Amino acid sequence: MIHVVADPEGLAVAGSRLIGTMLGGRARQTGAELSFVLSGGTTPLRLYELLAGESGDKIPWPRINVFWGDERCVPPEDMRSNYRMASRTGLLDRPLAGVHRVPGELIPEEGAYWYTQVLNSVFPGKDLPRFDLILLGLGSDGHVASLFQGSPGLTDREHWVVPTEEYEGTRRLTFTLPVLASARGILFLVNGKAKAEAVRQTLGKERVSGGQILPARLLMDMIAVKQKAGWECPAVSWVIDRAAAALLPSLGHRAKTAARQKG
Repeated sequence: MIHVVADPEGLAVAGSRLIGTMLGGRARQTGAELSFVLSGGTTPLRLYELLAGESGDKIPWPRINVFWGDERCVPPEDMRSNYRMASRTGLLDRPLAGVHRVPGELIPEEGAYWYTQVLNSVFPGKDLPRFDLILLGLGSDGHVASLFQGSPGLTDREHWVVPTEEYEGTRRLTFTLPVLASARGILFLVNGKAKAEAVRQTLGKERVSGGQILPARLLMDMIAVKQKAGWECPAVSWVIDRAAAALLPSLGHRAKTAARQKG
């Protein structure tokens, strides 16, 4: 399901509504605790503020465990920390079942091992963890979580969490593609003209000739293969602003309609 909205504020509003619907629906299906994986970057900042306020009041927070799909290898108080960003919005002040921070302050290899042990304790005896909802962004270079083009982590099918090479000044810890593709639900939140080409290559029908396939496209392809094989795979939703959707011709009318409705 792809939702095109007019601007970043509409992105946050639509995202908060979808998260409420997805987590609320899952809560009605099971009496167990739920798992919600947060994204980093700047795009979800306003979304987290909304979820910390009235927009998130109907979500069953006491049943929800919060995780992160990736993190920079920095201490939690560092301005670059994804944990710090979420914490400053007030979202983590909700009465959560658990907050499972990625230990970015550790040596990357040790941090990956430690976070894997945390996941093993929450999902004991599982081949892969199955999160109820994973929130993802999309980089202008097509990266998803902290899986970048050419990264060894893209082909890792053994580990749940891996350290990355340095990117924009820091190494990172990230979930691998099999973990992302095993979720019950995935919600992409994407905004900005700079990401329009990555959106086109990820969601477009045509294959990009030459060069490497974008990490986000690799994730979508993995999910498609699982679906064709009859395996459990996530329901994937996208919320994209009109700038990021500009190169998707089939969505052009919907994007213009959303813009008119906003105005």
